[in-house]
Amino acid sequence: MSVPSEPPAASLARRRVEPEVMDDPDLDPAAHRQALAGLKRLNAMSGTTGSLARALTPILQNVTGRTPRVLDVACGGGDGAVALAEQLSTRLRRTVEVDGCDLSPVAVGEANQLALQAGFDADFREADALAGPLPTPADPEPGGEHYDAAVSSLFLHHLQDDDAPRVLRNMAEAANAIVISDLRRTRLGLAMAHVACRALSRSPVVHYDGPQSVRAAFTVEEFVRVADAAGLKGYEIRKVWPQRFLLIWERGDG
Repeated sequence: MSVPSEPPAASLARRRVEPEVMDDPDLDPAAHRQALAGLKRLNAMSGTTGSLARALTPILQNVTGRTPRVLDVACGGGDGAVALAEQLSTRLRRTVEVDGCDLSPVAVGEANQLALQAGFDADFREADALAGPLPTPADPEPGGEHYDAAVSSLFLHHLQDDDAPRVLRNMAEAANAIVISDLRRTRLGLAMAHVACRALSRSPVVHYDGPQSVRAAFTVEEFVRVADAAGLKGYEIRKVWPQRFLLIWERGDG
């Protein structure tokens, strides 16, 4: 496995979108699994699942007469989806199902295995979030032909400015609400990525991809333009720890 050297220090004034090692379809599966394990630890430390659950709670509280269902887009190894299902089910005191989709067959296989081991009824499928369409719920209950919400964490920064709105439109077609969690491009965020990736993972893939993700991230102002280009109306964007933002949109808002 060849991991590129990090680029020299450069201005963060503009996004630097370059291929990350985990995006390589020829990445060795063992190296991919090691990187997924490192990302699992990073996600747990970041508190991202909690911020997603807090944003989703008022949305899913309005779902009555059936099981709320959420789709995790670009779900990776499924740890985020499983953790989100646990937190939402606890918060709402009812079962909440969180399915997922990812372009990588390795990630989808890991996610299905993890859900099986955790005893969760979840459906993870291969899907291209950019090309669409996204999956619809399997065996939907009446009124649940669409997902109640689609979420995505740490995915949109992988995309070019013109591609990101397409993913948001695909998510809006698949679900009645969208919650996005992603990095903000800041100097503090870049420094934190360098430290956290090395402290929490031995994977050279994570060591390279973590800081590169920050270089590729949007600022809040840039993501406002992405959401507007996607045609979303009535959305909200919040800055959250650690150096991330949340976008929240509901179909009923406009």
